[in-house]
Amino acid sequence: MNNSEYTYRRAAAKKKADRIRRNRQMTHKSLRMIIICSILIFAVSIGSVIVKASDDNKTRLYKYYTTVSIEDNDTLWSLADRYNNGTEDTSSYISNIMQINDLSSETIHSGKNLIVYYYSAEAR
Repeated sequence: MNNSEYTYRRAAAKKKADRIRRNRQMTHKSLRMIIICSILIFAVSIGSVIVKASDDNKTRLYKYYTTVSIEDNDTLWSLADRYNNGTEDTSSYISNIMQINDLSSETIHSGKNLIVYYYSAEAR
């Protein structure tokens, strides 16, 4: 075997060894990703089972939307007192009502209609 043939075989063997090493590394990375994804899926499913178990002890509330006609002396605060049954604080309820109705201020006028929401334990 001459020197150039020896060099060629050595280079070919090195390429083969590098390819095997890269394939092994990719296999290890793939296995790590599969294990991580499996752990995440397991954790999410356990979490949903725990949440479902704790929800069984509570009364389920359904969210409903309705349109109300604004009367004299109505304010967003009075509407919040009337329709927000304690599921959220008054200021966030008012903020949500303003967003739903595309209001830029808390000023409302009698005769106009607003969309409000409320929660009920009864499914309709």
